[in-house]
Amino acid sequence: MRLAVLTSVVAIGALCAPAALAGTKVLVKTRTYNIAGTTGAALIEAMDRSGPKHGFMTHAIAQTGYSVDDWTFDAHQENGVCRLRRPTGRSISSIPIPN
Repeated sequence: MRLAVLTSVVAIGALCAPAALAGTKVLVKTRTYNIAGTTGAALIEAMDRSGPKHGFMTHAIAQTGYSVDDWTFDAHQENGVCRLRRPTGRSISSIPIPN
């Protein structure tokens, strides 16, 4: 369900701003980890145990990481103002969530 919502948001954003995206690509990687519990408190405890690492000794329930790769552009000066032309790049978002 969350993947469908996230994919829809990215698709709507890509369709609404084609000029702003130019040659950019957005990749979303969703990874799930298994949890089990019969109460809300048990589920939270399972997420704390199995979730992504947050710091040296603790875990988070969910976490979003991103990176920007292959960033290129042409810069030129026009009327004393620096402008960018043909920006291209790739944004990668990684999202681990409980299953």
